Amino acid sequence: MNFAIIAAGNGERLASEGLAVPKPMAEIAPGLTMLRRLLNIFTDCGALRIRVIVNAHTPQLKEYLESLADEYPLEIVCRSTSGSLESLMVLLDGQHGSWIVTTADTIFPATLFFSMVEKFREKMDTDALMGLTPYIDDEKPLYATTDASGRVTGYYDSEPADTDAVYASAGIYCLAPNALSMLAECRRRGFTRMRQYQKLLVESGLSVESFIYPQVIDVDHLSDLDKARRLIAQP
Repeated sequence: MNFAIIAAGNGERLASEGLAVPKPMAEIAPGLTMLRRLLNIFTDCGALRIRVIVNAHTPQLKEYLESLADEYPLEIVCRSTSGSLESLMVLLDGQHGSWIVTTADTIFPATLFFSMVEKFREKMDTDALMGLTPYIDDEKPLYATTDASGRVTGYYDSEPADTDAVYASAGIYCLAPNALSMLAECRRRGFTRMRQYQKLLVESGLSVESFIYPQVIDVDHLSDLDKARRLIAQP
């Protein structure tokens, strides 16, 4: 299986609150950075390749990744982008096969992630398996709805009022070749946001399934780091 990490953000909010290193290098446990934790989880899943994008304005992060290159099957891409969708395009343009993608600041229980990867391996007819969570603590969440079978029926910028089964995108994406092919359409339409890509997958009639995480933490503030540390410390 191939994995990718989007780590090209600037982390301005955390920096303004006093974090002295690039966000992916923040410690999520003693001696364990957010980025290394992801790399360990991906390796435990049998990763053949791990592509990571960093921006050109964070040389410290690039140097950190280079220091880990002997431990993991890393491919480092250094490119400043306008956002996560462009980062995804840069990471996966010209790539083949299926890919599992996360952002570097997405913190989730490792055991559930292993189950998600296994489900993706088994569901050969699924174009995308998307992480969702009922825990909505993001400043601008992308809402999602599902049907009784777990198929994603829509993504929304505001919370739908006609259903109780509302989730938020968890920032974890399992993408088969048909889903990857839609990136070219995003480029053609001039899309710039990841949520536009997610909406397009559903609107195009692809098979988009869900995997539910009870809680996922998107680390934007120092207080989020505390929440994330408590989450991964749970048995």
